[in-house]
Amino acid sequence: MFRDLTYSDVNRLEATGEACAEFVMDEESFRAFYDRNARGVWAYLARVTGNRQTADDLLQEAFYRFLRAGASRSGAAERSADFERAMSRLKPRERAMLWLAYAEGASHREIADVLGLSPASLKQTLFRARRRLAVLLGRTEEGNAAR
Repeated sequence: MFRDLTYSDVNRLEATGEACAEFVMDEESFRAFYDRNARGVWAYLARVTGNRQTADDLLQEAFYRFLRAGASRSGAAERSADFERAMSRLKPRERAMLWLAYAEGASHREIADVLGLSPASLKQTLFRARRRLAVLLGRTEEGNAAR
């Protein structure tokens, strides 16, 4: 499906939510992609730089980065899905607390006001929510075992 997509096609699919969560090319697909595009990219690079060797180096770097970006994108998508699953398993108050603290950057006082908690109890409650999220993600905080 993705073999003949352009960059704008992929962006359009991602914007509409139709894109596959994992966009990784196998060796055969990458080779076909390279064969279709390398000559034109190299000609452009040679024209811009005025140096054939520099064009060779830039072409190699460009396709290397393209291949690496695809691999890291699927790792990021996987981490994002894991995070969303873990967040969905938290209690609504824990979710809201963590979101306000770490995504919105709200102060402890602001979080306490929004959630109807006392500022004194918020620190401990936030710690517990963070620890629970770490357990759900299969991680422990600061390398210590979760208790």
